[in-house]
Amino acid sequence: IKVLMNNYFFQIQQKCSLI
Repeated sequence: IKVLMNNYFFQIQQKCSLI
């Protein structure tokens, strides 16, 4: 579960970085 949450957070950070 921890890994999944980390992965989700990482994806959001990447999207924010794109903007």
